[in-house]
Amino acid sequence: MKEPDCEGCIYYKYESDTNAYVCTSKNGCVKIINEVL
Repeated sequence: MKEPDCEGCIYYKYESDTNAYVCTSKNGCVKIINEVL
């Protein structure tokens, strides 16, 4: 099930300690992804 609020990443930040990317969408929803698509 997808969170519609998380669509459209505008900002990525790489977290070296977790080896993952944090994606922030237009309305401020944040999700963790393994790679930038």
